[in-house]
Amino acid sequence: MRNRFVTALKSFLRKPLALIPAGILIVAFAFTLARLSSLHAASANAGALAQSAACRQPAVASYVAMRKQAGNVTIPAGEPAVVAVVYGQNITAVYLETRVNLVVANDKLQLASATSPLPADVSAYLNKPVAVIRQETLASIIQDQVLIQTGKDRGLYVSVAAAHHYMQGLIASFKSLPASSTAAVQFQATLCENNLTTQTFLTDPTTTHSYQDGLTIAAVRNAFIHTLPLSVQDNQNATRNALDASINQLVSAAHVTIYLPGATA
Repeated sequence: MRNRFVTALKSFLRKPLALIPAGILIVAFAFTLARLSSLHAASANAGALAQSAACRQPAVASYVAMRKQAGNVTIPAGEPAVVAVVYGQNITAVYLETRVNLVVANDKLQLASATSPLPADVSAYLNKPVAVIRQETLASIIQDQVLIQTGKDRGLYVSVAAAHHYMQGLIASFKSLPASSTAAVQFQATLCENNLTTQTFLTDPTTTHSYQDGLTIAAVRNAFIHTLPLSVQDNQNATRNALDASINQLVSAAHVTIYLPGATA
C-alpha cells in the first residue's frame, strides 16, 4: 500500500520536487500531518468537528479522537513554558507535549493493532519511556525548524503554487486508495479534525503553510543527498548516516537555545 501511495504521489509532483526520494516525501507528509494535528489539538479556538459521513466512519473517528486526546496536555513538573528557541521562534511546552502525546498514542495504536508478535527491536521502539520520546521529539522539532530556515536561506523554500500542486496530487492519490486503508484514514482524519473538505484543504492558509514547511524540509534533505558521491547515494545506510551528520552540523551552527532540562538537539 505504501508503494502504491508513493507512486501515485510522485506522479503529480513537478521538478525539482519530483526528484525527491520517496522516503523523504513520506517524511514530509508525516511532518505535515503531525504539524496540523498539533496545531489543531493545541488551539483553544478549534472549531467543532465536521460531522460528515466520512468523519463518522469508525476508523476515522477513532484517529480524530486519539489526536484530540493528545491536546489534553499536562506539563510535567519543572518543564519551562518555553522549552527551546530556534532562530527567535519559541517552542512551547504545550506544543512539545502535544507532539509527545501524539507519538505515544500512535505507538499504542500500532501495538494494539499488531496481528502477530512484533520483532524485539520494534516492540522496544514502540514501548520507549515517555521521557525518551520527549527528548527525541524536541530534537526532531528543532531539526525541522533549522531545516526550514536553511531552506529559506538557500532559496529552497517551497512556493505556495508548488505546495498546492503537491496537495492536489495528495487528494487525487488518496481518492484512488480504498477508504479503509491506513493512509486514506489518516488523511481523512486530518481533514475532519481541522474542519476541512477536499476543497477547503487547498485554500486553507495554515494547511498550505504546513505543506510548504514540510516540502521545504524534504527539499533541503534532498539537496544534501545530491552532494554525496554516487557510491554513497547507492547505499541507504551510508546515505542516512551522511544526511544525519549534515543535519547535526546545521543544528550545531544554528541559533538554538534549549531550556528543557537534559535535552539536546
